[in-house]
Amino acid sequence: MITKTILLASFLLFSGVLNSDVISHHYNNDSSMNLDEVKIGPEYFPIDPSLKLVYNSSMGEAYAEIKKKGNSYVMDLRNDDFYFIQTVFVENDTIFLTKLEQEVDVFLFISSSASVTYSRPYLRFPFPLKNNDSWTWTGVEYIDEENPDSITVSGKVLGQEMVET
Repeated sequence: MITKTILLASFLLFSGVLNSDVISHHYNNDSSMNLDEVKIGPEYFPIDPSLKLVYNSSMGEAYAEIKKKGNSYVMDLRNDDFYFIQTVFVENDTIFLTKLEQEVDVFLFISSSASVTYSRPYLRFPFPLKNNDSWTWTGVEYIDEENPDSITVSGKVLGQEMVET
């Protein structure tokens, strides 16, 4: 069994989903607000196809586009050295991952790639979330059809921080 831990804080920074205007609004309008009261909802997850996101990553500038495909959203993040494509859907304010494709250039012309699907939709984020919320998902991950992996994914909201964009 493979155990994976997702840190929400890392995801929020990587995906660019912290909207500093909204969070600033929470802090500026009520300076006595407790972080436990601030809730992160599905509006912080980037499913708006009009968004064109740009990231300054350790592998250089990367660009992300979101496309609606049926009831799902395809989030395509890439630069010259990698791509990372997630297919997700939203149901009852919860984000589920159904497919993941990735490729990274390791050295010159050598690259590593994977295409991952799941036995049932993988629970990414059960919104709304607040400080110390946690969740667990167990399922089967298919990277190689002949050798599926049983996985358990756990997540926990570690806290909130102000990010200036």
